[in-house]
Amino acid sequence: MNKIKIRAHHLLCIEGFKGLGYSKDFVENMKKIILQLSNVNSVFITAQIDDICAKCPYSFKNKCNNSYGRPPEYMDENLIKKLGISKDTQIDYQEVRKKIYEVFRRKEDLSGICDECGWKDVCGFYQRF
Repeated sequence: MNKIKIRAHHLLCIEGFKGLGYSKDFVENMKKIILQLSNVNSVFITAQIDDICAKCPYSFKNKCNNSYGRPPEYMDENLIKKLGISKDTQIDYQEVRKKIYEVFRRKEDLSGICDECGWKDVCGFYQRF
């Protein structure tokens, strides 16, 4: 199986995904990646375009061009700091998932990552608080 490349803040998006998205292709790609993640031990964490972005209509010229909310690089860097992980490295996927639920216990813990996201009102992870 190919290495799965995940943008840091997408680790939270995966946890809150409800089958909604920017387009049908985006949703199908997200579902495919989530299914693949159930069969892998590790993922490559990045703060750049990843396998989820591949089908996003806002992704072109190897850059996110979505203009609402915080820049994705900002969210990535904040998540990396809060989880104490490194970017541009392979990481155990189940361990990082466990850490997500240890670190993010209140809505305030998501400040600087999800608080300005346009999806927060329908995100299962954000709305669980």
